[in-house]
Amino acid sequence: MLRIKRDFINGASDEIISQLEQLSTVEPEIFSTPRILRCIIAASKGNRSEIENSIELARIDYRDLILNAEYKYNKVDGSHTHLIDLNKPFSD
Repeated sequence: MLRIKRDFINGASDEIISQLEQLSTVEPEIFSTPRILRCIIAASKGNRSEIENSIELARIDYRDLILNAEYKYNKVDGSHTHLIDLNKPFSD
């Protein structure tokens, strides 16, 4: 929750926290794991509309969300470099 409050200002953090809590209740098969919720937060990079994009991506294929949140794509050779393990809590 601290990460959300840090990344999202102007009252948006409370709304986002509520939205993520609701998702984990309504669609637990996708949104019940802390890793997926952390991936949504990390991939959004403080952008409210990216929260929605990340949620939709998780609904389509949560593995793509993990790839977007945890890895950096190398355009030269098409490889991915693992940057962060969101199985672990944020280290704010």
